[in-house]
Amino acid sequence: MEHIEEIVLELYILGSPETADERPMIEAHLKACHGCRLLASEITSFYAGVQEEMHRAPIALKVPLPKPVKWNGSPEFFEPTPRLLGTWGGGTLLRRLRSLVRRRPIVMATGGFAVIGALSFMLLILLIPRKGNPQRFTYSPEREAVSFVDVEGKVLWEVPWKGEGRPFSAVEKLVKIVDLDGDGENEAVVAVSSMGIGGPRVKNAGLLRAYSSRGALLWERNYSRAFSWRGRAFEADFNVSEILPVLNPETGTRELIVLMAHVHSPFVLVRIDNDGREIGSYWHFGHFFSAVMLTDTNSGSQHLVLAGVKDVDWENRAIFSEDDVQQWRPVLAALDPWKILGTTAATVTPGFGFALSEAELHYIAFPTISLDSIVRSKPRISEISHVDSQYLSLWRNNGVNGRLSLPFQYTLTRDFEVVDVKASDAARNGFAKLRSEGRIRERLDESYLSEMMKGIRYWDGREWNATSVSVVREQRSNLPNPKEKPYY
Repeated sequence: MEHIEEIVLELYILGSPETADERPMIEAHLKACHGCRLLASEITSFYAGVQEEMHRAPIALKVPLPKPVKWNGSPEFFEPTPRLLGTWGGGTLLRRLRSLVRRRPIVMATGGFAVIGALSFMLLILLIPRKGNPQRFTYSPEREAVSFVDVEGKVLWEVPWKGEGRPFSAVEKLVKIVDLDGDGENEAVVAVSSMGIGGPRVKNAGLLRAYSSRGALLWERNYSRAFSWRGRAFEADFNVSEILPVLNPETGTRELIVLMAHVHSPFVLVRIDNDGREIGSYWHFGHFFSAVMLTDTNSGSQHLVLAGVKDVDWENRAIFSEDDVQQWRPVLAALDPWKILGTTAATVTPGFGFALSEAELHYIAFPTISLDSIVRSKPRISEISHVDSQYLSLWRNNGVNGRLSLPFQYTLTRDFEVVDVKASDAARNGFAKLRSEGRIRERLDESYLSEMMKGIRYWDGREWNATSVSVVREQRSNLPNPKEKPYY
């Protein structure tokens, strides 16, 4: 017995006029064919669920619009990992949609307008935040508490949290609302408040807590640990600096990337699953201050891009004093996040005694400049931002603790080759101020910017290169950087 084509059976169930003449034949076939009856039952059940969601959805929805954010370009090539809104990523109905697409791709690809309309409406419903489900949070410095709020602005529950002078933009890096288990209910992940601005520091504060949508503690994990670097022992004195929720494309599950800075120079990035269990870590001597997940929309490959500073000199010796400001290097690292497995170290700072990372794709060092010594402030890549479908921009800065801010913008191609540098208005004004005070005689002109380009070096896993290269696995070495003429 031949079976009815799935698209015909689906149109019949949806009452399409295209199958009106064939209804008697389809009904007769269904009485005799168990396989088609089973498929018809599954499709009917699926659309009944869609209809149920339609009836449960409120007729008039008052959903607060998100605040506008600065966006400098098109997401055609580089796309940031989207913020998690509402129940997207979970829920019984969405899982049934995934199942239907997986088992009946032809139906989903060639279905009629009714199918497309129903699915579009269902997805719209899934994206609408619901009452009683945490959607955002507020922070009260006076009460020292973080409150979790639903779509109607109702405070659902709160946890004690000391911001210690942080601006809200910094608090946002340490408190995340995300559907960890894909059940349609948002969880909250909170880093224990640690080093503040002018406040006391909490040692051993590499602690995360996850709470259910109702505020119950789900799990608590501490990722801070003691270690040594080139024979020097360090206490377990890490502080969480950022939490980055990510979606694993292979498993379809949520994971978390946790950035942790030591009170001295070491840094560790920890990859954990949705239950807080550690999957892998990446150790680096020098802090990373910003992280972003970028997706190539052509290939689908993802890069975890880290911006910060390298606190070792060209002989792989640690730098701890600002008297050695010319030895520090602003750096950018691009990792394959799904290859962060086990405890590993950056190939450029291998003194931890761990296996070398296989996740590194690119590692770029930017030069120090005369301004760094004058303002006596550690230079770093402080921010990553998007430009357009082909380029990525970075901000090099050294303005901290009220010192003079001198930001420069570097532009990279999608292959992580630096192609341009520009001085911001703030950098030009700061430069002019220093000249007027007689603290510098150089001019911030094209020649100066050209030298900033010439000093860029690319790491291949063993040595530095003046031209763009990737980190090559076969060239990784546990030896310190070659004792050749310094690139700076």
